[in-house]
Amino acid sequence: MKNTDSFLISYAATVFSTITILSLLRVTDIEVYVALIALEFFIVSELMSPGAQWLSRRRMVVGIVLVVFFVAIMFGRILGVIMQT
Repeated sequence: MKNTDSFLISYAATVFSTITILSLLRVTDIEVYVALIALEFFIVSELMSPGAQWLSRRRMVVGIVLVVFFVAIMFGRILGVIMQT
């Protein structure tokens, strides 16, 4: 099995298990889901690290998108707290 395939299978398995566990715990905050999925992406990508140059660039783009999405959610949550006071 290629390293890329094992990366995708490992990441899919961790995301599926996280979503399943959080659903069973009835977690409804999107921040928790986004934070854990982003964290899993970075951990699995460092452990499996597909070696090709184009894969490394794509992995970096996906990582940046995940971080920007997480920061946007946190920024919205902080603005909501500030506006309530």
